[in-house]
Amino acid sequence: MTDNISSTPIVKEASPFSFNERLRVHFEICRLDHSIKDVFVLPGVAVPLRVIPSLLNYRLIATLLLAFVSITLAACSNYDINEALDAPFGQLRPIECKRPAALGVIHSGAAYIQRMLMMAVGILIGIQISRAFVITAFALWIMGCFYNIPQFRTKEVVYPDEITQSENNPLRMPLGWYAVTRVLKPPVSLLISYWAIGC
Repeated sequence: MTDNISSTPIVKEASPFSFNERLRVHFEICRLDHSIKDVFVLPGVAVPLRVIPSLLNYRLIATLLLAFVSITLAACSNYDINEALDAPFGQLRPIECKRPAALGVIHSGAAYIQRMLMMAVGILIGIQISRAFVITAFALWIMGCFYNIPQFRTKEVVYPDEITQSENNPLRMPLGWYAVTRVLKPPVSLLISYWAIGC
């Protein structure tokens, strides 16, 4: 009677998800399809070029390509953490419960590392463009922190939810602007209008 129970070997249950499945899902949660939102960068590119047409050259085209990669990495890193942190809430909802994070396919630790790596690469690329560009890209990332991280989680508070979400527009616009020129500054009135439209 002594140790029949305690001597029974504990069998660890194997994960129902293969490494390839997890890898695919970790790629999917970056939501690259949402990169279409980068079109909000284009007005920031168009306005300074309208003012100084001579800024348009082959070097600028290469810079813009780097800028779009940097912006996409910053934005996708926020989508990544959004998916991971939403898992406990998604399990309680009829549609979100079918998402990979809610089903336990995503490894939360790997998602955090993935997020930081994407942001680090985005910042390193941004440094090649301009200081103002990097600061703005970092601000875009910080807004994602306020939106998703439990200590703030503005997505669950009515007005801060709208403000932090719509703030992404007036941040994307100067990203395009600073990719084109370091001399001109985007007009505050234009940024406020851009924010109001998004809000």
